[in-house]
Amino acid sequence: MGQGKVGALSADSPLSLLLDGETSPTTFHVLRSLTPFTKSQIYLVQPGTHTAFPDQLILKVYDPRFSNGRSERVDYQWSLPVESQAAQMRAQDDSWEDIPLHNLWTQVMLCEERPEPWLWEHYLFRWQWRSFKAEVEAYKRLVQLQGRGIPKFYGFGKLLPTPSGLRAIDPPAVLVEYIPGVTLSNINPKKVLPRLYRPLIPTVATFEKCGVLHRDICNPTNIMFTPREAPKRAVIIDFGSSVTRDDRKLDQEWAEDVDEADDMASLRLILQRKLRVKLDVSEFMVNVATLSTTDSQESDRDRTEVVDTTDDGMEALRLSLERKLAVDLDDSDSAISLGAVDG
Repeated sequence: MGQGKVGALSADSPLSLLLDGETSPTTFHVLRSLTPFTKSQIYLVQPGTHTAFPDQLILKVYDPRFSNGRSERVDYQWSLPVESQAAQMRAQDDSWEDIPLHNLWTQVMLCEERPEPWLWEHYLFRWQWRSFKAEVEAYKRLVQLQGRGIPKFYGFGKLLPTPSGLRAIDPPAVLVEYIPGVTLSNINPKKVLPRLYRPLIPTVATFEKCGVLHRDICNPTNIMFTPREAPKRAVIIDFGSSVTRDDRKLDQEWAEDVDEADDMASLRLILQRKLRVKLDVSEFMVNVATLSTTDSQESDRDRTEVVDTTDDGMEALRLSLERKLAVDLDDSDSAISLGAVDG
């Protein structure tokens, strides 16, 4: 597949993806790699044999061989024999998914003795597998938002290595809509009028209603605006860190998860910080039972209060306090005089 050490496939490299529910693989051609890679490896691809797909899609591959998690233990290098041993251990234990991921992390990172190489390889596989499963489940539950507040989801499957025999696993992968736009990190704030960002509020409120917590909205690269030059749509991407509610979770337990993730507060604070505006907390108090499209149809309002970003450390402290205490703090509130503190 023309894959280098960092996992990047060269342009026009063919790859085969066996989609869930199909018996024969679908061929795609890599147009370019979206680097740097983090948990997953992201490619802009063009379908070669499947007419039901659009001309361009995003392929996210969850391959532990090229995960950025490897940087945590540089003393372990990938090798086919070690990957094979880890795969064999999983094949012999049907309960491998039941072991909490943080337990594995403790074994490989905090153990006094150097862990077996196969255990480190298994941990990286589990880390990737968890993100893949989270992404698929979130998109399945959020069908009503696809193509609007989140990308369209076109399916999932496994990447088949060519030639065969080069890997002990078939890395899982998902296909989602390609959003040609700009992230919240890089957009000119003057282009983001209220009518553009307000639809994000009912979008995030619907997450909770559908039993999904994104948990990484505070990352400005996970909010995109499209098209790049004259944005008309705001989209939340990347559900690899999300969690979904299962049938066994009690209402109180889920309420605690919602409070901890606090997606709505994260949305308000990251918009406020990156767009340099002061946003009314009441706008983000959405009753998920009465969601409507009226939020996206409101007329633009002037944004008057500019957030002071001259002191990044103090701003970060203020934003953290606002999120945890559910209050608005002005600059005078956060200007703490150390000399006034009684030792």
